[in-house]
Amino acid sequence: MNGTGIGSLSSVRVPASGSFRIAVRLIDAVGNLGQPANAILKFDDGRPGNVAPENTPGWLSDDELPLRQTIERAAPGGPSGIEGYAMKISRNGPEMPCPTGTCGQNDLAVSGGQDQRTVLVPDLTEGTHWISTVAASGARLASQVPQSVEVHVDKTDPVTILEGAPSGWVNHPATVIARATDDSSGMAPAAGGDPVTVIEPADQSPYVSPGPIARFTVANEGTTVVKYWARDLAGNANDGGIAPDGDRHRPPGSATVRIDSVAPEAAFVSAADRRDPELVRAEVRDRDSGVKDAWIYYRRAGGTGEYNLLETHVKDGLASARIPSDHLDKGAYELKVDSTDWAGNSASSKVDSSGDPMVLEIPVKEQVSLSVGLVSRKGVVSGLSIRPNRRATVRGSLVTRGGSPVVRAPLRLIETFADGSRRSRRVSMTHTDDSGEFRITLGKGPIRKVTVSYAGNETLSAVNSSALSVRTYDKTELDLSLIHI
Repeated sequence: MNGTGIGSLSSVRVPASGSFRIAVRLIDAVGNLGQPANAILKFDDGRPGNVAPENTPGWLSDDELPLRQTIERAAPGGPSGIEGYAMKISRNGPEMPCPTGTCGQNDLAVSGGQDQRTVLVPDLTEGTHWISTVAASGARLASQVPQSVEVHVDKTDPVTILEGAPSGWVNHPATVIARATDDSSGMAPAAGGDPVTVIEPADQSPYVSPGPIARFTVANEGTTVVKYWARDLAGNANDGGIAPDGDRHRPPGSATVRIDSVAPEAAFVSAADRRDPELVRAEVRDRDSGVKDAWIYYRRAGGTGEYNLLETHVKDGLASARIPSDHLDKGAYELKVDSTDWAGNSASSKVDSSGDPMVLEIPVKEQVSLSVGLVSRKGVVSGLSIRPNRRATVRGSLVTRGGSPVVRAPLRLIETFADGSRRSRRVSMTHTDDSGEFRITLGKGPIRKVTVSYAGNETLSAVNSSALSVRTYDKTELDLSLIHI
């Protein structure tokens, strides 16, 4: 090149790709030749081979993010080798990582040579993404054609519900069904994924079923806690496990199955309470679900008729009822107790804790006698009648069969008037005194029957007196009128 004002060389041509040494010398107008200047010129116009992302799954779960993406090892296109790799992630289809064909330093996702090929992809949002890659030569020329893969991101756990778990106690095995749904990657098996639905009873091996449905029958007696969860095609799972980053997955669902197929047990308490001999009691027990209710019945011993139900109360494992001995004929009566538990099992017993039949002899209370009589105006007993229209006094006593007085006992006196009277009956109350005796003066009135009754208490039987007859006269009025014919 010759001429004046030369400050640079406009172009240098080399015969091929490679490294060249260039020597430049200047010569002035009179022919003086300057010292040479040397430089190394490296030229490479070859592009690296095309590269694609390696082993990228079709679906990515939350556990796989951020993604460590490896790119295929590039073949050099010329002497400059491989400087690094560029990557482009897009939502609308493949894109060229280096649109001009030459990669700038900021375009390189990883640099450092041919074997530095792993890129940490920042957190991806849910949905579909395309990952496109090229290799860059030492001259920063990009691969001729970018290679792409399509990936789908699903960060949401499947939704799992459990059907068939009873709300309370049952007396039979229970079959539970877990159903899983997932709106993104789904629960259908496919290449690269293995969706499962899992039922995990406590202290038992989990039952793992491919796909969206799992069935399991719980047969163990007692209370069984059942956990259930699912893993979708992407690998998301609400199993409560530990994720690769150390975080814990959402906990699984949980339900409790309660099974009790054993009937309750019951037995009468044979020892009577001397302070309350009408009270009958039975111990009722149930191992698992507990006693729900119990009923005590009675009937004549040796009979075949229906049992009579008593009002029964259940508390703290004891069923109790009162037998109406004052209203039953003397004799032997057999008892029965029926019980049910909360699972629906039922049982019946007619024996006490020793296995002997539960039989009561009526009467169970101490018997009492009630003697009554009418007293005349002068205080003399006058038998069963008094003179007309005078007050009558009833006197009597209440004693036990052994002759002991029943003191301060309430008595009920009933006067039943003859037909035609203005009232049909009159009731009065009185009490025995400290010697077991009583007196009560009746009001005036017409002919009537008088009875005295004692209602009894927890230990003494009820008793009614014989009827007393009060014979008297009442005032009779006669109206006359004339009728014209």
